[in-house]
Amino acid sequence: MLPECNRLRRARDFQAVYRRGRSQANTFLVLYARQNRSELVRIGYSIGKKVGGAVQRNRAKRRMREICRAALPGMRRGFDLIFVGRAPMRDADFDALRDSAKGLMAHLGVASFGPR
Repeated sequence: MLPECNRLRRARDFQAVYRRGRSQANTFLVLYARQNRSELVRIGYSIGKKVGGAVQRNRAKRRMREICRAALPGMRRGFDLIFVGRAPMRDADFDALRDSAKGLMAHLGVASFGPR
């Protein structure tokens, strides 16, 4: 689980990232990123009904939380991030989902990762 200080929760914060942030997408995810004025990385998740019912959406969120928790030390500070799940993520294995998220973060310049 992410520490409380690293969670993006308020609707107005989500809206600010959607409106003023940059985005990048791939098969499984869309990542929105926006610089914030703090030294924290705050992360939010939006997993819609296209991913599946409540069980599938909650599973997808748990997987994304674990990916972000493990990647947190490699992230650049001072960003708000929102991961939006796409329907194919429901059937993706964990390694493919992790590589997808890391690729998006690297492409937007919010993280740098070495070889696994």
